[in-house]
Amino acid sequence: MRPQGLCALLLCASAAAQTAPPLPSALDTITASRLRGHVSFLASDLLEGRDTPSRGLDIAAEYLASQFRAFDLEPLGDNGYFQTINWTIIESAPTGITLSLDGAPVDPKHFRVTAGANAIDAEGDIAEVKSSETAGRIVRLADANRATVMDALRILRNSPPQVVLIPDERDTLNASGAFQPRALVTPYDPPRGNYVYVLCTGPAAALAKSAKTAQFHMPAGTTTPARLWNVAALLRGSDPTLAATAVIVSAHYDHEGLRPNNPRDQVMNGANDDASGVAAMLETARALAALPQRPKRSILFLGLVGEEKGLLGSKHYARNPLWPLDKTVANLNLEMFGRTEEGEYTRAGQMTITGSGFSTVTDFVRQATLDLGGIYFINRQGNEEFFARSDNFPLAMAGIPAHSLTPGFSFQDYHAPGDEWPKLDYDNMQRATRIAALAALRLAENDTAPEWDLNDPTAKKFAERRKPAAAPPPASTQPNLPQ
Repeated sequence: MRPQGLCALLLCASAAAQTAPPLPSALDTITASRLRGHVSFLASDLLEGRDTPSRGLDIAAEYLASQFRAFDLEPLGDNGYFQTINWTIIESAPTGITLSLDGAPVDPKHFRVTAGANAIDAEGDIAEVKSSETAGRIVRLADANRATVMDALRILRNSPPQVVLIPDERDTLNASGAFQPRALVTPYDPPRGNYVYVLCTGPAAALAKSAKTAQFHMPAGTTTPARLWNVAALLRGSDPTLAATAVIVSAHYDHEGLRPNNPRDQVMNGANDDASGVAAMLETARALAALPQRPKRSILFLGLVGEEKGLLGSKHYARNPLWPLDKTVANLNLEMFGRTEEGEYTRAGQMTITGSGFSTVTDFVRQATLDLGGIYFINRQGNEEFFARSDNFPLAMAGIPAHSLTPGFSFQDYHAPGDEWPKLDYDNMQRATRIAALAALRLAENDTAPEWDLNDPTAKKFAERRKPAAAPPPASTQPNLPQ
């Protein structure tokens, strides 16, 4: 953006702020130091990157619950503030896995396997994934990237092989965290075939590209129950009618855990992604709970688990809501609130939402941004792409106007060990959090629920998934609305 364009926007924002109605004084209690306190704990080395599942993740969940208690918010889970989720971990055997290419044994240092609980013995000619004759065979991928793997998974689901070879000389899939011998399986995952991906690195990559035959053996792995939690708290509304409806303010509290193969820094601290969003959610909850008059609608504050594993916590919530979905009017999901650099540009003072323009939630966030002296922008390239990549998406798929708020879509240490708490811009985060809190408050105060833009083809698809609101049952028998 050219300097004169930025100045013009700042003048417009300033003028809008001068003519805006008085802002709640509770917003002034959201400060940089409070936000820094939350992030520095959640992103500390002590929590070891909050992998799903891990002890560090459990500590983070307890931290959220303790803050909700301190704010006198109502617990909304099945166990206090916790929504219990029972999943399964599958993990490949740590030893005894062998691979030969064209009859030559491959050094175990130069290949890795994805999670697999079943024993596999496979040998024979190597087929290409594009072949329709892949069932029970050893097949090979041409490229080593996330998109290729996901495309292959969709193809192979109908004709599962035994082994999928991936030549990856630079070990990019493993370095990015996309390739692990341990996986979390949920009840709504697609059925897993009895096969594994085998990542061939270093000198084994060249062999995997040219080999005509392969032999692979893997002993049976392990299956372990895993118990995790979304963390949920309620600020009950004050209006006799509208209190039965809710706005969800959410953020994911997990990250990517440890990287044992990185000798310099093994902890993926996840300060900006997304301890910053969690801190913003907590401070929004604290400030709005302190209002002298509660908002008309209820506000549900939701810490989500497993976002980095595929939006797992939000998918679970959408299937097992703690508040009726037909009574949920909007979702503001808070993502990456702390960093302002985006390539050569700065996003200081700016705010956007994913899916901008898809629903009237956009108007609330834009106006809150202007009223607090910020600049609302639209990322034309990432607007729809990023809409589908965070925890708002499962709720949008349920028909709820749901968006992720963020000052910026990318930053230098994204999904890297360098995403640490001292690097965040807490002064800018203060304003960003006040914007989120003001937008949430106004959504909860408004008599009219947000709506999808039916003139937008993408938004219309989500609107069609919206279930009509059911007639309210008698107050004494209302489900999922604790009194």
